Amino acid sequence: EVLALARPNITFITGNTSGTTGDNVLIELNATDNGQVMSALIEFSGVNNSMNGSTGQNASFNHTLTLPLNNLSTVYYSVYIFDNESLVTLGGPYSITLTDNDNPSITGTNQAVNESIESTLSVTTSDNIAIDKFVWDFGDGTNTTTNTSSANHTYLVNGTYVLQVTVNDTSGNINSTSMNITVLDNTAND
Repeated sequence: EVLALARPNITFITGNTSGTTGDNVLIELNATDNGQVMSALIEFSGVNNSMNGSTGQNASFNHTLTLPLNNLSTVYYSVYIFDNESLVTLGGPYSITLTDNDNPSITGTNQAVNESIESTLSVTTSDNIAIDKFVWDFGDGTNTTTNTSSANHTYLVNGTYVLQVTVNDTSGNINSTSMNITVLDNTAND
């Protein structure tokens, strides 16, 4: 009996349809063929990778994808199933919608400034996507919001103040830091 040539059939595929930036996602699939399923490839971000698994009339394969860290776009992957008759089946494209759950980083250092003189205060930040805003609580009853990692402020009375800066990224993740601002009495020499 001669079997007619038939492409392999993807009978089952699973993988997350959403994920967090930088996470790993396991893609699993089952395929059948009237001959032998020989191999499977997964194409993701323009790169083809062999999938791990078994061969035969009923075959199972899997591959772990690492989602991009600095991208909130929907990403796509496709799978290719090959049989012993050189026939290929394309599955996909399948999509994964990315979300960002990574808080921005923020650091600040204690600083000394002169009273009644405007000073520039700053922090160091980074984020895997983008910073949206900075909320500055100067510790003297005043605050402001900026879109840069520095703010100008004038302390009117000498002493030590706790400056708290909160950074928000464009995905709504936040982080904050506090630092001591020592305000020097610059009128002592008058």
